Amino acid sequence: MGITGIIAGCGNTTTPISQTNDYVVKVGVIAPLSGPGSTYGEDAVNTYEIARKQLKEQYPHVTLNLIYEDGKCGAKDSVSAVQKLIAVDKVDVILGWICSGETIAAGKIAQQNKVLMLSPTSSSPVISWLGEYVFRFWNDVEAVASLRHYIEEQAIQKVGIIYENTEYSEWLQNEFATKFAWEAILIEKFQSEDKSYDIIAKKLRTMEKNVDVVLIVTQSEAPLAWLIKAFDSEGLTQALRGRIYAPYLATSSAFLDEVGMELAEWMLEVQIPGRDSLWTKAKNFITTFEKEHEVQSVDFALTLTREGIELIAQAASKGHTDTESMRTYFNQITKENPQNGFFGSYYFDHNGDAQGLTYIVQQIQSGEVVVLGE
Repeated sequence: MGITGIIAGCGNTTTPISQTNDYVVKVGVIAPLSGPGSTYGEDAVNTYEIARKQLKEQYPHVTLNLIYEDGKCGAKDSVSAVQKLIAVDKVDVILGWICSGETIAAGKIAQQNKVLMLSPTSSSPVISWLGEYVFRFWNDVEAVASLRHYIEEQAIQKVGIIYENTEYSEWLQNEFATKFAWEAILIEKFQSEDKSYDIIAKKLRTMEKNVDVVLIVTQSEAPLAWLIKAFDSEGLTQALRGRIYAPYLATSSAFLDEVGMELAEWMLEVQIPGRDSLWTKAKNFITTFEKEHEVQSVDFALTLTREGIELIAQAASKGHTDTESMRTYFNQITKENPQNGFFGSYYFDHNGDAQGLTYIVQQIQSGEVVVLGE
């Protein structure tokens, strides 16, 4: 299903840019508009629609035609989506979003067809290797390194791993299982649609005394919430107090709305810094967003998404409206010539990965999110 909207784009200035040329760019957007990751897709669409209003006054001579396609947070549907965007809609550039499985599958096809793709929030390191037409902001390699540094100080020897059977979760749990100085014990690999969470909780009950921490890796908040509720029914949220790690998701509003702050108490995560650490224009955007919508994912995901559409509009304002010229514009964002974006100063390396993000380890304590280390 495709949804088409028109967005007038802008760059980093606060006043309209006067020019005589009209620039039009056709932008395909692949996001999980349905399925377990649909809350993420909702945030993406809402971000772009708010951006449409904000950008409209900045570059009146730039028009971004956005065509939304549902990737359903998976490879199969994203392949169908990207094939339509390239062959039928003939887009100039593609925006991916948070699901790495979507981006990897779509990115391979975009690379084969030499169509530029920018994925603001897909974090799997596999994306680094897709080719010179694929760019992104967020990379789990740095996040894992931050958590590793924190964990090495905790004298943890054994970790029990529970993870969802998705390409992204498979990769992330493997990083934790193989690149730390601990013994990794696989507790369960599960399919979210099976909803066998009570069985997993009972299995963990028999093993919890044999592990120092439990690492839960899921694609989205819903399966994590179901697991934590199942854990609670077995008394495990208390038994594992301060020993449950859930990368990226433990403090998201969608997860906390589902389980409540009490069940999430003492859970840990690695995360991009929160709102207090954002640049002023990012804070302002989140404030505007919350006047109309609740943030379903995390503030920084919206910030990166907002920067993605900003970058495309900025390139278009300077006449870079097709894949090749826009790719050239992206490649000119280097360490010597960085971009001052919504999440700070950054540049793209030779793999198309943005350099400049920082990561923190944080925990919920007495209903508050507390930073433990960087």
